[in-house]
Amino acid sequence: MNKIYKTKSGGPPTAADIYQALKSAPSPKKQITMSNNTVNDNRQQFEKELAALINKYSLENTSNTPDFLLAKYLTYCLSVFEATSLGREEWYGKSLSINPQP
Repeated sequence: MNKIYKTKSGGPPTAADIYQALKSAPSPKKQITMSNNTVNDNRQQFEKELAALINKYSLENTSNTPDFLLAKYLTYCLSVFEATSLGREEWYGKSLSINPQP
């Protein structure tokens, strides 16, 4: 088993484990060829606009969760997917080249 997926208990990671890993792990966006500041600014703007969109359609009501927390969660989901994609490519010995447009 890859060391990335090991937890202190030896079992599958909990939501708290994933949250802590996201907070402490180096961001996969450092692999992107754009400057980190541009990527961070884009992520922050995306999260802000996503929160507004969630609010516009009142999608936060069914879970009684503030729109900005849902937006943060979905942004984390994208980060986890990026990390997973990079891990997959590393596993297969390939290089994942992501070249977002500014």
